[in-house]
Amino acid sequence: MKQYIHRILVEADINGNAGDNVWAAVGEAGENLYTKGDFKESQLADLDVYLLKKVERYTLVPNY
Repeated sequence: MKQYIHRILVEADINGNAGDNVWAAVGEAGENLYTKGDFKESQLADLDVYLLKKVERYTLVPNY
């Protein structure tokens, strides 16, 4: 579950427009998962690459 919340926070940070609502919803728990600006500081051009490198056990395809 943390991985999906982490992805939502990264996407909100990248898009910026709806990010405040997301950050308000997750509160302090979100701050423990992701810090605003981390994606930009990583200098990775692709969101999926960032997620694979930075988010523990994140996968795009469910494991069966």
